[in-house]
Amino acid sequence: MNHQISRNLVIEEYLEGPSYSIEVIGIAGNYQVFQITELEMDGDYDCKRVLAPVELGDQLIREFEKITLKLASDLSLNGIMDVETILQNGKLKVLEIDARLPSQTPTAVYYSTGVNMVE
Repeated sequence: MNHQISRNLVIEEYLEGPSYSIEVIGIAGNYQVFQITELEMDGDYDCKRVLAPVELGDQLIREFEKITLKLASDLSLNGIMDVETILQNGKLKVLEIDARLPSQTPTAVYYSTGVNMVE
């Protein structure tokens, strides 16, 4: 019996819990994160509302920022991307990374903080 693990595995897990998003922008290892937003979903349209600010707690906010900055660095990001997580049983689990200007969250961050990511 061969117990060797293939490096071509794709593992999926069903995650249930609130969804959060954060943007990171930068070039050449110099990165800045923005305000975390909460994403409300529905069965018909996926993301139906973006909320800011969020009640996530300082420790989880720092953890999410650290995860995001590490991903940006590991990917040698030159531009902007967002990272979406699900909070399940007190742990943030990365759901997806979008290496593009996000569609909904910059507006929520702008009206919440006055920070314009496009500028």
